Amino acid sequence: MSSDEWVLDCSLHELIADEVSIDYSIAGRVVELFNDGNEVAYVARYRKDACGDMTCDQLRRAFKTFNEAKELNKKVGKAIANLTTKIKSENEQKQAIKGLKSARELADVCDITQLYASGRKTKADKARELGLEDVSRDILNGGIVEMSRLVNRSIGLKDIETVEENVVYIIAELLNKMSETIELVKKMLGITQNLKNVLVLNIYICSYILVLFRSHLDSNAVIFVSCELSSKAKKWTVIDKEYSLITHFKDYTKFNRNIQNVENYQVLAMDRGEDKGVLTWKIEVKDIGREHPGKRLRIGKPHINLVQKALKDSISRLFIPKIQRSVRRFLLARAEQAAITCFSRNIGQLFAQEGIQLYNIIALDPGFSACKAAFLAPNGSVLETAEFKLCGHLFDMKGSTILRRWADHSKPGLLIAIGNGKASLETQFAVSVMIKEGKFGKADVKFCVVPENGASKYSITPLAENELPHLPPTQRSAGKYFLKQLIALKFIF
Repeated sequence: MSSDEWVLDCSLHELIADEVSIDYSIAGRVVELFNDGNEVAYVARYRKDACGDMTCDQLRRAFKTFNEAKELNKKVGKAIANLTTKIKSENEQKQAIKGLKSARELADVCDITQLYASGRKTKADKARELGLEDVSRDILNGGIVEMSRLVNRSIGLKDIETVEENVVYIIAELLNKMSETIELVKKMLGITQNLKNVLVLNIYICSYILVLFRSHLDSNAVIFVSCELSSKAKKWTVIDKEYSLITHFKDYTKFNRNIQNVENYQVLAMDRGEDKGVLTWKIEVKDIGREHPGKRLRIGKPHINLVQKALKDSISRLFIPKIQRSVRRFLLARAEQAAITCFSRNIGQLFAQEGIQLYNIIALDPGFSACKAAFLAPNGSVLETAEFKLCGHLFDMKGSTILRRWADHSKPGLLIAIGNGKASLETQFAVSVMIKEGKFGKADVKFCVVPENGASKYSITPLAENELPHLPPTQRSAGKYFLKQLIALKFIF
């Protein structure tokens, strides 16, 4: 199968049109532009003829969907090629391919491949080797089979109890692979296109979505999230260095709540605790048996008890674990997205604050052998630069003298920006000592730490040469770069 072949049952422009809520014709033109290698910025600025009234946010989402859909299509193509070589049954091949082509997320592909591509032989696989699959399918389709005729038909089928036991294994697996069963799991999570679009538009109503998912399905199922100390943590004593971690996660050592009442931060906290080996959290599902589509099958009267036994096994051994995995994955994805959105909102509030226009700035690029410093005016111009050394956790005499002099020329206040690279902690300590001992005089002095990402690269760019032509590259990063970091984030200390 060619890597460029489209195998999903929905075209690329249809996926984008549904995701972004735009006309199909516009989605088709946007797909052509993206296929030609055009970026979002170009399309938004110069191709209004193609994208119409699409906003920048819609174009970004369309581009994200474009890339995710192409990656999904590639994964589905590989999964189809892989599974068709492993699945011997023609019916199961068709069912697996249909499920893969209808996938809308990578998680859907993983779920289906896990169903059919197990590396070890299951009980159902061993039962199939005994020639019982066709019999099991006939029973599920409402047929009646004389089970006694199957005794001794293959080696291992020594009595009718053994025949029925193996038929139960196959039916249990077939029930779990039914398309209706897979759809039920998706509906339990509210994973429909409408709810997905709502999730994209406003992550803060995710809790409301979870409250709705019972009424959405008219379901009686109850799902709980429980958390407790891990078996390893239960063995820790006060002499173990990890013992103190238990205190950090004390709110979750006896945690049990309905999923509707679980907050995003709690999911992230439990997951962190599990990563550290302190906690173990899981999803508990109750009263789900009545929802299983196997309950609605019409079965021949002689086999009702047999199928009920298979259904019970399928629910407890296959169906509930599938729901648990899916709900856990959904909760984590929701919580991570909510955390990103919260961070974005907080950054937005920082952007809305007034800048540091009245402060002089001392920018320090830390280093053990040489600490580069620049004294900046409130408008960003570089007034003076210097280099001095750290002596242990304090500046040398030259450095202390220069910093005091710069502070004397700073009105009404002084902000010291320290890079987060090598010797940053020692530099922060030296500055805090000078502030504590009043070495800066009457100046209102505060300090902060700013990221150095890209500072060295900036210092040798043509832009840096044009902006700071009189400074060597080692001092450019300590001057203009730190000012840009501060102005960009508008930190107020």
